[in-house]
Amino acid sequence: MKDYKQEKVNNANGGFSLVEVIIAIVVLALIAVPLLNYFTESIKQSARMARKQQATLLAQELTESMKAESQLIQYDAGNFTAPILTDPDPDGYGLTMSVDPAYDSFRHDGLGMAVFDGGYSGTNGDFDLQVTLNTDVASNDPTMPAAFGINNNTDALAVESDQLNTALVYFRTIHNNYCGANPGTPLLSQDEVKSALSRKIYIDVDYDTVANKFGVSAHYEYTCDGVAGVDPADVFSSTALVNVHLNTIKNVYLLYDCMESVAHDSITLNISPDALHEMALFKEAPGDADTERTKMGLYLVAQGVPASGYTVTVDGVGAAVSSTYMVNVHSNIESPNTVENNVGTVRKPLTSSLTPVRLVSITTQVFPAGHAAGDEALATMTTTKGEQP
Repeated sequence: MKDYKQEKVNNANGGFSLVEVIIAIVVLALIAVPLLNYFTESIKQSARMARKQQATLLAQELTESMKAESQLIQYDAGNFTAPILTDPDPDGYGLTMSVDPAYDSFRHDGLGMAVFDGGYSGTNGDFDLQVTLNTDVASNDPTMPAAFGINNNTDALAVESDQLNTALVYFRTIHNNYCGANPGTPLLSQDEVKSALSRKIYIDVDYDTVANKFGVSAHYEYTCDGVAGVDPADVFSSTALVNVHLNTIKNVYLLYDCMESVAHDSITLNISPDALHEMALFKEAPGDADTERTKMGLYLVAQGVPASGYTVTVDGVGAAVSSTYMVNVHSNIESPNTVENNVGTVRKPLTSSLTPVRLVSITTQVFPAGHAAGDEALATMTTTKGEQP
């Protein structure tokens, strides 16, 4: 007789059937395939993100390098270009300016748009670079007045304030006292005394051999002729328009008002021998000899310039008169008025003497190496950069 109880126990310990095993495998496969796809895509996404991060760092590095240039757009061999982009490593990125007719090249004045392309191989991997420089923007309109920041280490800004009024008070006081002591002497009005004033403008440049700094100061000297009680030889020296110390000297900016009674202003430069010697050691570029002198810029910005009949003369004293150094004079005083420069090159207009490129729009794009036209960039950075004169 069969033992049904023992057979039931044996059947319970017999394991899974083939059908159950197949079903379990199918279920696991259905679960595992999406998980594997998920992990695979996760790894690919991590690689893509790392690649984008590398591209972003490269775009940021290139953009910051361009913004660090004092003059990004430069004149070279008859054309405007961007040496930091076209020069080979290590000075540049070795890119090529595109000749695609779809883009304008930089014109003779440095305005326009240019695209620079090329490959890059570095610690972050291999990429293709594309940089678009656009200078054809409203801020670069050459007819607009140019205004650049003053570099406190190299530039001196001399601004007229109340020097004229102070001088007028000085001479009127002398005249009024004389009229009070001499009854019957006609008392002139303020405008009449003002019309009798004349002035000279002095700019002094010295060099402190102990502090190794240039000192720049400027002041007016007024005289008054034809006013009762006032000695025509009496000179009133104004307070300083500027008195600064600079590490190096590049430009002196003089902002002054034209006087109605003065048809001829005189500006005298006095550069000491020590300052002249230090200027002689300046270099225009790293490869230049020590004996090459840097031209100092004198910017004359006059307010209230008459329509005609006004002249300003720039002279020097001592060594300043000689040609041992040159001064570029830039001014907003235009013909038929006259600027006479006796200490350097001829007068240059204030606006056209400065490069019209004042602002550059920069777009930096980083693509995968060997990318095709129309491929999406891994990183794009857009910014603007102000150019220094």
